[in-house]
Amino acid sequence: MKRKTKTISILILNLLLLSLLLSNYTQGLVAPDQLEVTVGSYVKGKMLFSNTTHSDVHTANIEISVDDIFNATDISLNIVAISVTTELLDPNVFDIAPFTTFTYTSLIFEHNRTTLLGVAKLILSNSTYTTEMTLLHKTKFSEFTDLDNAQINIGSYSIKYGDLDVADPKYDEVNILMNKASTIDTAILNEFPYTILAISPKANVGDTINFETVDGTVSNNPTINTPDGTSYDAIQVEYSNTFVVGFDDVGEVEVYYDATTGFILRSIEKDTASNSQYEFAPQEIKIAKSGLLPFPFIEVLMAVTVFSIILVVFRKRK
Repeated sequence: MKRKTKTISILILNLLLLSLLLSNYTQGLVAPDQLEVTVGSYVKGKMLFSNTTHSDVHTANIEISVDDIFNATDISLNIVAISVTTELLDPNVFDIAPFTTFTYTSLIFEHNRTTLLGVAKLILSNSTYTTEMTLLHKTKFSEFTDLDNAQINIGSYSIKYGDLDVADPKYDEVNILMNKASTIDTAILNEFPYTILAISPKANVGDTINFETVDGTVSNNPTINTPDGTSYDAIQVEYSNTFVVGFDDVGEVEVYYDATTGFILRSIEKDTASNSQYEFAPQEIKIAKSGLLPFPFIEVLMAVTVFSIILVVFRKRK
């Protein structure tokens, strides 16, 4: 092989190897915000409370699920619907009497993780009674932002909120429900302008995760295990002064996300002031498959090219 040709081949080989390494191991950047969660994915787990006198007290059951991904027809953007259900075992954890279970569904823009609605649906229930407010029957951005479109269901009673009359026998009950939905919605919008329930799976250790006033940081790539022995590769992110399922800002929050989809798997909320914590400990995880399995086409193509050049160089030298 001529020296000039050999030099060019080695240069190309080095550039390809460098590009391959950079594509996989770029760190210390702001992670992308494009969500890649899949409809049908969920994690079910226990809320465990610990402090200086108690350890891992089972206070609630939690389920977080990706319910839908749909297009907002008037703005042509995909919206992700993620629900969080909390079944209280200890009534002292949250004051939602006379209810024992509540579910809220948030709407999140798929392209940038920002929250459109903190509460597009709210369900409060106990063993004998259920009350619900929902906007999920609508498909337009303009309709989601108009509470008059909310559908109210209280037992067998049903009404559109915009049609509610002051003489309606359920008037007070409906407004109490709407006030609760509005309060939670405002809290979530203020706390999570970027959702904490999912990130981009392309985040690397050292990357910054866009969040509220203080961003998150990717700190590790651990493995999450469920009681049945199933393991999931995860992305660990450190946050501060926020919450996941505890509904109260605490100093240190660790969230673990599925490495293939970026969907939440586990969280630990540490209140450093009181030396207490809430842990969302997964018991059952399902990550639904997308239409196409994620595959690093570019990286594989580059790797094939590199090995082809190596093979050509080797054969010519022989």
